[in-house]
Amino acid sequence: METPKVALITGAGSGIGLATAERLVADGYQVIGLGRRAQVLREQLPAQARALACDVSDSEAVDRIVQQVGADHGRIDALVNCAGLIHRGLLQDMSNAQIQSQINVNLYGTIHMARATLPWLKRSHGAMVNFSSTLSQHPVSGVSIYAATKGAIEAFSRALAFELAPDRVRVNVISPALVRSDIWLAAGMSEKDYQRLIAARAQDYPLGRVGEPNELADIVAFLLSSATHWITGITLPVDGGSSINTLRV
Repeated sequence: METPKVALITGAGSGIGLATAERLVADGYQVIGLGRRAQVLREQLPAQARALACDVSDSEAVDRIVQQVGADHGRIDALVNCAGLIHRGLLQDMSNAQIQSQINVNLYGTIHMARATLPWLKRSHGAMVNFSSTLSQHPVSGVSIYAATKGAIEAFSRALAFELAPDRVRVNVISPALVRSDIWLAAGMSEKDYQRLIAARAQDYPLGRVGEPNELADIVAFLLSSATHWITGITLPVDGGSSINTLRV
């Protein structure tokens, strides 16, 4: 019997990360979901998935967890970096801690996970999917640091894809517009304001609605699949058509 492929997913306790874990479990992967709170992970993840607490901004913790997963399962075939946070506010009003936390989780977290998993991905000729945001290309007021981290993830991923191509490791990026998730609520937005944001943004998209986590999970599964063995280094916008809306993006 063939050993199941192993997928590591960060930010797996909610939103796109959780939906991706559910999709990859359904696809037959052995899924290891990472997040800061192990109890939340255990409550949310499918029973077949493994939950491990890990702060992706801590490079030593990342190294320990990845080595543990590799030793326990003997392989790592896929890395999906979904962990992220946002502090919305004007740059002049943002604290050093708010700036640094976004860089630490969004950018350094992606880099730490990528570096730690490289030996395993090279061995399996695996694939990595990182997450950007359409805010990196079409920002709004109050997201300068978040947009900067996402733009950096795109540049990092392109360069890494080139670097890893001889090892047959593929690196691609998904750049979603607004997707229903907890990221804005975690940033302190009220439920009422969040619902207003969803309604307002839906009007900006030609398809007339915001995205759903399972739709992004489907794209992750596609980019990890054999159907995309000749695709690397791309940033794929998944945005309800906002990139073609010349009136409001």
